Amino acid sequence: MRWWITVLIIFAAALSRAGDDRRSSRGSESLCTYSWYKFIEDKVATSDEQNHGPDVGSDEWKSVVEFKLGLRGQSDLPRRNSEAWCRDINQLVPGYSPFRFICDGDPAKEVIITFLQSDPSSLVAEFDGSVALMYVQTSGSGTRYQGKDKTFWEHQGEATITWGDDMPKMLCKQVP
Repeated sequence: MRWWITVLIIFAAALSRAGDDRRSSRGSESLCTYSWYKFIEDKVATSDEQNHGPDVGSDEWKSVVEFKLGLRGQSDLPRRNSEAWCRDINQLVPGYSPFRFICDGDPAKEVIITFLQSDPSSLVAEFDGSVALMYVQTSGSGTRYQGKDKTFWEHQGEATITWGDDMPKMLCKQVP
């Protein structure tokens, strides 16, 4: 099963470099999401041994991330509330994945999400023995990805996932 994921990731990366004209219809992704902030927090711990620290995603938290990465005070660093800031930090902290989600409170309904660093932004989702490639879509809040008949819509560590047109939506929570 894992070799399929590798093949799918390689295919997605090649597709993203191919100059596909459909990119403009897919919208632009915001890296600056709660899941991304949590990922950065896991890689660049900003809290002490007792888990005291700034709120993840806050301006204070971003300042501590800059400090930990040796960036604080650099004049060419983008503003902390900008997408450019998140892109710069993302390039310095590799490995944006995988994330685990448990759906409908049932540990048997585990969805694994692997974000691809591609253009357009995309992800690979694994659920119930199958794999889906999804592309970022324009969203009013949170971040939404769409595949053929599957969706992943994340907002603040929770997600709504559909896995097939005739299946009910699953309400999912990110787990460590």
